[in-house]
Amino acid sequence: MTADDGLMTEKKSKYTILVVEDNHDFALDALKAVSEKGHYPILATNLEEAIPAVGRLKPDFILSDVHFPTELGGEPVENITLLMQTALEANVPICFVTRADHHGLTERDEGYVSIKPLTMSDLMQTLMTLTQPNADKTKKAFSSVQSTDPLAMKADAKTPEIWGMAFERLLNACAQKPRPIELAIRAVSATVGVTVGVENGLPVVKTPR
Repeated sequence: MTADDGLMTEKKSKYTILVVEDNHDFALDALKAVSEKGHYPILATNLEEAIPAVGRLKPDFILSDVHFPTELGGEPVENITLLMQTALEANVPICFVTRADHHGLTERDEGYVSIKPLTMSDLMQTLMTLTQPNADKTKKAFSSVQSTDPLAMKADAKTPEIWGMAFERLLNACAQKPRPIELAIRAVSATVGVTVGVENGLPVVKTPR
């Protein structure tokens, strides 16, 4: 990793990308988009597959739907938070791709697809808000995965182009000059056996169990 490339991964031509998508057709489109860009896709169709895959396979990036079946229990908003927490602790940027009119993301953008990249700084800041005691978790969590400029695309058209654009937006976001919070995460993550997480709205340093 170089100090000025802004990425949380090593600078290289090929990346391993974890795709989290339960819809079969959309998943195939995502895998196609990743492969056509010369990268290595890994598919998880639910959280039970995705959560351990992040730690075991150590992907460089994650492209994820927002709502998918789970046997872990809890509300969808809790599942989103869990995935973001896992990504943060594993030092993996994530981009959410979803219908903008789902889950109250917006009241008017029916038929749009939302793309929301989250760098390490974004994940930390979002989780600090979502894990505060008595936080309005549902509203804030879904707001955190909604893009401010939804794509003017039909909601049922998560095409390879959409997924490809999501990956490019994530790359561009990560390539920006790192913010202080991201530099702090890098410094802590560089310490052997230590990761950064968020509990009760505060950043914490974690050690392996």
